[in-house]
Amino acid sequence: MRWPFSAEHDGAPSGIDRAGFALAKHLPPGRNRCYSPLSAALALRMLLPGLRGETAQQVQRLFGVSPSLGPSEAPFAETDRVLRTLLSERSLRIANGLWTSENMTLNAEYAALLKTQFGVHAMQIQGDPVPIVNEWVSECTDGQITRLLDHVDPLWNLLLTSAFHYKGGWSSPFSERLTRSQFFQTVEGSREVQMMNDRNELTVAQLDTGLAVQLPLEDNFVFLALLPKEMVDPWPWLLDGGGALIRAALTQGYGRKTILAIPKFSVGDQIDLMEPLRQAGARQLFRDGDFSGIGRFAMKPVVDDIVQSTTFRIDERGVEASAVTGVSLGSASGEKPIQITLDRPFAYVLLHRPTRANLMIGTCDDPSLIPSA
Repeated sequence: MRWPFSAEHDGAPSGIDRAGFALAKHLPPGRNRCYSPLSAALALRMLLPGLRGETAQQVQRLFGVSPSLGPSEAPFAETDRVLRTLLSERSLRIANGLWTSENMTLNAEYAALLKTQFGVHAMQIQGDPVPIVNEWVSECTDGQITRLLDHVDPLWNLLLTSAFHYKGGWSSPFSERLTRSQFFQTVEGSREVQMMNDRNELTVAQLDTGLAVQLPLEDNFVFLALLPKEMVDPWPWLLDGGGALIRAALTQGYGRKTILAIPKFSVGDQIDLMEPLRQAGARQLFRDGDFSGIGRFAMKPVVDDIVQSTTFRIDERGVEASAVTGVSLGSASGEKPIQITLDRPFAYVLLHRPTRANLMIGTCDDPSLIPSA
């Protein structure tokens, strides 16, 4: 018996998926990667109405929208319909934020559009926005993510954030009595992990390069596990075809009696999206971009940071996931601070600047062995 996921998933990917996967394929290699196409795409979608000219066209292409079409055309109507549908789900909370500094004046039309379409209430901040934004992030993700920003450009103009928190139980929970230690094969060898076990009828898709199994969650969500046929890096395998593998897994499944073993795990990730966005083609955001639809700026604005934080947990009860993506508009003449953390052995020198006489030189190899003052 075939169990199709949904007829509407048989066609082309949504604009949100297109934009999210456009960045995903340019992410650097990483173990236990955890990335949210939805959060990244929503942050860009909110930025887009304030862009003009080639800057806007480069971002539109990420969504699969022709540069000749405006943001009110049908492709974006479909993308915004996906957002409205997601907002109606009780187990998923989506929140968007916009903060401005005294270095700019927000365009009233842009602010009104974000309020109407994305539920954004703009707030002007005097001084350092980092603690305020991080507190908002923690609240929106139910404490799963407590930090998005470490610092901002002193000449920052605007911060745009998109966050979500999802928590849902399995339609058929796993029994904790059946969870036991089993071996998991990694490229370095076998690792003993806690494995959940169940016997049930599940939707399984036999694909050309692997198999996929759907684990239904409450409401309208599903956890999809995809297993390659061979021992390969699953990240590029998953991304091949811009999400085509996922769409095939959702539409080609059949109900099968299944004996399932799957590990419990909890992961988190912090991803710099600056270079992936450049490689995806939106280069003008970082140099000579036209942000005139957003407002008036004291100095020429540029995107000086775009970062995403994520968490994901799966256990016998269900799935919990959080993500937040932040876009920072700084000033073109502002220099991005370099963060320096002396958390490994370093050398030091005490010297007299006028004569360059070295009063002391030394190394700090293990500060735990140095008596406190």
